[in-house]
This record gives sequence, C-alpha cells and structure tokens, in this order.
Amino acid sequence: MFLGRVGAELSATTNVDDDPVQAWGEVRDAMLSALDDPAVAQREYDGGMGPMVFEESVDRFMATDLTVHAWDLARATGGDESLDPDEAALVLERARSLEQQYGDAMRGAGGFKPAVDIDDDASVQDRMLAFVGRDPR
Repeated sequence: MFLGRVGAELSATTNVDDDPVQAWGEVRDAMLSALDDPAVAQREYDGGMGPMVFEESVDRFMATDLTVHAWDLARATGGDESLDPDEAALVLERARSLEQQYGDAMRGAGGFKPAVDIDDDASVQDRMLAFVGRDPR
C-alpha cells in the first residue's frame, strides 16, 4: 500500500499463503530499498489525512503498527509480550501526536481502538497499549 502511494512497485514473487516468512522478507526488502532511495523516501503523496512524505508516513504508521501488532501476536500465541521500553515510549508519543493532529479520525476502523482506562503509574508499555485500545492486563 505505501509503495503504491509513491509510484514504487512491489516485485514480490512469493504468495503469502505459501510462505509467509519469504513473502515478509520480500516486502521488507522492497520497503528498505525505497527508503534508501532519497528520491522515493522524500516523495510526497496525498494521504487519507492530508499530504504525507513517504519516509515519515512509514515511520509514523508502519513502525507503530509493527510494535503494536508484535504485542498482539505475542498475546494471541502465548509468547513473550515484552516490548522494548524505549520503543513503547516512542510509539506512545507518536500515537498521542497522531491523535492531536487527526483527532477522532485515528480511532475506529483502520486506526486505534478506544483507549482503555489504566493507572497513571502503569509501565510505559501498558500505557501505550491502553492508549491504542489494547487491554494489557
């Protein structure tokens, strides 16, 4: 989706249903290649919430998604739910910034769920998860 917004192509050859690890690697490599090319990385596009720069949107949205969904997968599979505290703090800061910038548009379909009440003295990971609508308890 992000590559298409800036006219870059994904030349993945592996079907995700056949080999999800290989397909993930192909997508990751294509994204890294696009981000390494200044002409693509700095390309602007009209996003759903206004003008965006490719590398900034990848950082703001995809990095946030990967962190939150890493926890989702760990929770769903009984894995280690621990996130790097610095990454959790960065995601919390980004999420708050997105909500300030876009308001309620960031909550609902395709965005954050309604925030979950949590104690102010909870860990940064738990506060981040609660802010994006996960119940870490």
